[in-house]
Amino acid sequence: MTTDLSQKGVAFNPKDRVTFDQLPEQIRKHYQGLPTSDLSGPIGLQETQAYLMLPLKPGEEGFGRVNVWEKTTVMGMSVGQEVGVECGHYKSRGKVVEVTPLNVTVQLESTGLLRFDNSGKGYYTSETYDCPGPWVLAHGDWVLILDALTC
Repeated sequence: MTTDLSQKGVAFNPKDRVTFDQLPEQIRKHYQGLPTSDLSGPIGLQETQAYLMLPLKPGEEGFGRVNVWEKTTVMGMSVGQEVGVECGHYKSRGKVVEVTPLNVTVQLESTGLLRFDNSGKGYYTSETYDCPGPWVLAHGDWVLILDALTC
């Protein structure tokens, strides 16, 4: 199996190389417990994309594995995607149930629906001491978009 990474929007550039410790914490947490030797391959970081070259798992054939991460944007969200929302010190999780050119609607785990404009700002404002403004969609999450063999 050959994986053409350029078709998936992955551009390997030597000037994007970083160490594992320079990756965002959300990505580093995903690899907790892996031996340090598994994380010694090329690692790249751009503003909205990161990639890691990893060794093969037992029984796999090829040159190695590649993991590609992408930073989500509001309009890049899709129905069914899990997201976080926050207002002041309150935080909640939910799933995207609708995406239009103008807004994103999220079904919260704890309550009902919240709608956000394409900047991630909620239309509903509670304006309390604890929640001093609109709910905000946490749209800066890093999402693993590719885990593939390289041949």
